[in-house]
Amino acid sequence: MRKHRFRETLKSFFEPHFDHEKGEMLKGTKSEMDEKVKKILGMVESGDIDEDKSKRQVVSELVNEFYIAYQTLYRKYDDLTGEIKKKVHGKGESSSSSSSDSDSDDSSKKKTKRNGKVEKDVVESVTDGQTEAAILEIADLKKKLTKSVEEKEAVDSELEVALVKLKESEEIIRNLKLETEKLEGEKTTALGDSRELHQKLEVAGKTETDLSQTLEDMKKERDQLQTEIDNGIQRFQEAEKVAEDWKTTSDQLKDEVANFKQQLEASEKRNRSLSLKVSEISGEIQQAQNTIQELNSELGEMKEKYKAKESEHSSLVELHETHEKESSSQVKELEARIESSEKMIGDLNQNLNNAEEEKKLLSQRVSEISNEIQEAQNTIKELMSESEQLKESHSVKDREMFGLRDMHETHQRESSTRTSELEAQLESSEKRLEQAQKTIHELMAELGELKNRHEEKENELSSLLEVHEAHKRDSSSRVKELETLVESAEQRVQDLSQSLNNAEEEKKLLSQRISDMSNEIKQAQNTIQELMSESGQLKESHTEKDKELLGLRDIHETHQRESSTQLRDLEAQLKSSEQRRVSDLNTSLQSAEEENKAISSKNVETLDKLEQAQKTIHELMAELGELKNRHEEKENELSTVVDSAEQQPEPEQC
Repeated sequence: MRKHRFRETLKSFFEPHFDHEKGEMLKGTKSEMDEKVKKILGMVESGDIDEDKSKRQVVSELVNEFYIAYQTLYRKYDDLTGEIKKKVHGKGESSSSSSSDSDSDDSSKKKTKRNGKVEKDVVESVTDGQTEAAILEIADLKKKLTKSVEEKEAVDSELEVALVKLKESEEIIRNLKLETEKLEGEKTTALGDSRELHQKLEVAGKTETDLSQTLEDMKKERDQLQTEIDNGIQRFQEAEKVAEDWKTTSDQLKDEVANFKQQLEASEKRNRSLSLKVSEISGEIQQAQNTIQELNSELGEMKEKYKAKESEHSSLVELHETHEKESSSQVKELEARIESSEKMIGDLNQNLNNAEEEKKLLSQRVSEISNEIQEAQNTIKELMSESEQLKESHSVKDREMFGLRDMHETHQRESSTRTSELEAQLESSEKRLEQAQKTIHELMAELGELKNRHEEKENELSSLLEVHEAHKRDSSSRVKELETLVESAEQRVQDLSQSLNNAEEEKKLLSQRISDMSNEIKQAQNTIQELMSESGQLKESHTEKDKELLGLRDIHETHQRESSTQLRDLEAQLKSSEQRRVSDLNTSLQSAEEENKAISSKNVETLDKLEQAQKTIHELMAELGELKNRHEEKENELSTVVDSAEQQPEPEQC
């Protein structure tokens, strides 16, 4: 019945989340996103985006639609995780209340029943039910983990496609930058040509002024020649020839001036086309700046969330330390109590030996045995109270472990959602992936070592059980010896009854009392042995849990150290690369400003904006790599917690 109820609760918990209509909707959105990605890749590979404005608009619209679809998918995933968290907290509270009720019922039943063997059977049945429930919960958690891993792999594939698109967009930006540099070269050549044309025009203007002066002189000479026609016909003819020569030279100069004007008009047209291209590039840069501002705002939100998560993680570490201190103090107290109980048992054995030696005086022996039985009952009550305290502390430890596991799962989900938001817009470097793989291999090696240690612990437990069985055998042999001694005493009593007919009735009463007391002593020894075995098991479980908590804390500290070293190295690399880029850009900007004062100022502004965009993209990439490394560390920590949760029920079963 209990298994059936547990299955029904699991179905009621998970069935509302597995909606077939939502699955079909997700498949449709995925197919639409794949088609849009194919369109974008086709347009980018065709190479006509730079020339055709309509294709640029289509590509920008497709990218915006892809981003909106990705945001809707993330919102759906966030809603699902929120519902699962609410369900998990609700079920955890109900299960804790039901377990507390069941523990109270069991304690009341134990108080009403006097037989120690029946109490042991009840405890074993309860522990078996708890272990079965824990095994079922672990299997369900494994299924959830596999499903989440599959979903994460699908999202990672989509992210890789998006990262490829970002790489292609960066290549397009580089091509545009090269085109702008080519245009600057053409502008410089055009400026040189225009300067040469201005020089030629100035030379032509000077020749025109000279010709005008010579024409005025010729007019004067013509007036003089008209007065002297009769005397200088030959001079007049020579003057006409000189005038014709000057006319031909003036016509040639006019043709050259017309050619210069055409060249100037062509250079002006080129300058206009270059200015149009510069305006288009500035518009694209403004769009890139808007997207970068949005990314910066999203990164700020993510940083705030991550800081909050780090504070939660530090509080968890503090809780771990406090629980470790409390558990160590409790274990020390329990060890002291167990030592005192062992001393009490030794005293009881000494009393029993003294009782065997003094069997002759039956009245004194009866009084001593009654006193010893009272002391044994007191010790049994104390051991029962101590065992109940140990059980309560054990249940508290189990609840704390389940709470830690739930906290790790929530942290994994939140970190996966955050990384999915950032990974949709940026790409991670291959070097960091290789480092992550190395850390994964190291963690796998650590897991192997932990498994070997767990096997060693199991072997130690088996050896302890064998020692415990040997101790039981020795105790049973001692009890048999006592029984034989009691039987011999009864035989002596019977012999004395034959010789002393007057005291037969008193001896019969004394023999009955001795048999009852021997039975009570056997029961007390059995209860003491059972309590000792339970206390040993509880002590071993406490030590194992303390060791697991210490291992988790060491893993947390090692991961924090590795992440801090990696962050320092990456920050140093980023600072060096930024300084180099800034120095190179400053030199290029100075040279460009010296060469082009009026027309090249717009190009310099566009280059600065493009470089700022690339810097922000590289910074965002670095932050994304850091978040990925931290996410992988948290996943590894959660995998260690799940493995420890899987290994906990095994020593309880054995």
